[in-house]
Amino acid sequence: MTRKRPALAAIGAAVLAGGILVASGVHPGTTASAALVKTTRPAALHDDHAGYQGPGGPGGPMQDPHPWGLGVGLNYTLPRAETAPDFTGPLFLSTVGAGTPAAAAGLKPGDVIESVNGVPAFTNGKLNSGILDYLRPPYPQRTPVTLTVQRPATGKTRKVSVTPGELAAQPKPHVDATLVNGSVARIRFDAFYPGVAKDVLKAIADLRATTELTGVIFDVRGNRGGVAAEGNVLLGAFVHDATVMSFCNANGTCDPQRVDDSTPLLHLPMVTLTDDGCASACDAFAMGVKDLHLGKLVGTRTAGANSGPTQLYALNDNTSVIRFPSQRAIGANGEIMDGIGVPPDFHAPLTAADASAGKDPALAKAAALLKP
Repeated sequence: MTRKRPALAAIGAAVLAGGILVASGVHPGTTASAALVKTTRPAALHDDHAGYQGPGGPGGPMQDPHPWGLGVGLNYTLPRAETAPDFTGPLFLSTVGAGTPAAAAGLKPGDVIESVNGVPAFTNGKLNSGILDYLRPPYPQRTPVTLTVQRPATGKTRKVSVTPGELAAQPKPHVDATLVNGSVARIRFDAFYPGVAKDVLKAIADLRATTELTGVIFDVRGNRGGVAAEGNVLLGAFVHDATVMSFCNANGTCDPQRVDDSTPLLHLPMVTLTDDGCASACDAFAMGVKDLHLGKLVGTRTAGANSGPTQLYALNDNTSVIRFPSQRAIGANGEIMDGIGVPPDFHAPLTAADASAGKDPALAKAAALLKP
């Protein structure tokens, strides 16, 4: 579908209407001052899809040329939606990368962070957000970071000193496919990148070539979104002739976003795993699954960072763009996702004890739901 791009001068009305990332190109007709945009900060509009995008082109910022840090992931998702509830903890390591400084220091998933460099993780029940900067040291800082951690698996507390260092480059977005219980396809993908639906369907077909599948688990936890239309292609594998969501203008005119009826139906039951890292196009995908009754959602509420489709506008430095929403997104049932998220059918959060023991309660629940 071809959509007329709004003029830069008229963007304000679109922002007021709300503002999923479906942007595909940079608006060719108008440029704006890069210096002005950096000064006025579009993000101050408090819209999760409005902002400044630095050098690297419409696809996003360039990959960090110096991956650096401790090598840990946290159960505190960044960036946080403005409407996200207060984080009450505990703060723990959800992942520890192999071969990273954190792994070399003996840290493991599930380790609960009690303090960083002597600063307690919480004061009067409030997260001391400044400790997050200690946990994300910039290149080439090598100042050791001292963590006091408690390991649920043993109950022991200890201090660990970790010296930041070089990390492996982040892999490009891709699809991982494995079998659960011998016959359920678990398909994990970390972004709705261009072509992801084709890659997902091929992964399922490859598993089906050697295994009689009894179900599919889509694991989109931590998926930060991307191209919303890819989700519509994928949902077309489970239903045809259906509207996933709509993009609406300030005057109330809405463009229905439909599933791709050219996608062959899989005729398999499906469960989707979600968390608060599932944002933008991932929010839309989760809501499509829920509204169209295509399967159960298991995990925790999605990010709710989905105000509407964005357009990109080139700045006069010829290397950066500003991003503004042009319509607001609503679900198939007319509900708003932005600032709210999509609640799961089965609440199954990852706890520190689960991570420490190597358990995944959401995956276990999904497998149980699809048990023949």
